[in-house]
Amino acid sequence: VTYNGRSFLRELDQTLKAAWRYNRQASLCMVSIDGFEEINEQYRTLTANNVLRICADAIKKSVRSTDIVARYSGSDFGVILPSTTTAGATMIAEKIRETLGTQVITHNWNFLKVTGSLGIATYPTHAYDRDELISIAMQALYVSKSRGGDRACTI
Repeated sequence: VTYNGRSFLRELDQTLKAAWRYNRQASLCMVSIDGFEEINEQYRTLTANNVLRICADAIKKSVRSTDIVARYSGSDFGVILPSTTTAGATMIAEKIRETLGTQVITHNWNFLKVTGSLGIATYPTHAYDRDELISIAMQALYVSKSRGGDRACTI
């Protein structure tokens, strides 16, 4: 199951409450598909939606059964990693990045390759509430994109 944006926020709230209650860490990994705007412009909506579906499946294959994958917005996904340190989240992010890079999408006999930029933030190391955690993870995502994409970063 890939959650939608509203479910993502609800699940992130629940995860942070549990982390606070049990004095644990929890991480958030934001994933953006590199060059998605160009794919959408060049190949249009049906292919772009297919790319998103394939990428969502690749992300889900890369995470543990307790992790939550959600479509956040546009070409961005959020991955909630309960009871996960920054180091653990970085390992999972690298697995996601590698898996995305191996996906081959076909469109009218053309092969599309995708990569992902990832940003990681951890409660309570980087932030204490949901909105701040998302903001820090998105900042890290923008750092990843500004360095050429196809990488995972933390701040």
